[in-house]
Amino acid sequence: MLYRVKEAALREVFAEDEKPIEYLPWYLTAFSNRNRGAIANLEQDESGNFSRALVALDPAWFGGGQAIFGVDAAHMKHRLYNGVQIVLVARDGNFQNRVAAVALAPEDHANYL
Repeated sequence: MLYRVKEAALREVFAEDEKPIEYLPWYLTAFSNRNRGAIANLEQDESGNFSRALVALDPAWFGGGQAIFGVDAAHMKHRLYNGVQIVLVARDGNFQNRVAAVALAPEDHANYL
């Protein structure tokens, strides 16, 4: 009995509004429409749940840079999504790091890097 009360309280405290995730396809489409050459893609599994997403800026924006790119991946720990955030970083002509692409993937796998 106490276990069920605890679980009910945790569900109430950590409840999240599922509505914002419904806007994700619209946000990605709007981003790619407003940023010429940018790529934004969303993939869902068979049941329509979020699987992975990619946002990449136009490679021409980094043409005047040093052509140095780096990849970093970080595991995300969340009650509802335990995936990996992958970031592609480019160095511009002023020796500043700029984010070139960001992806959310379900697992750390060589196909995503």
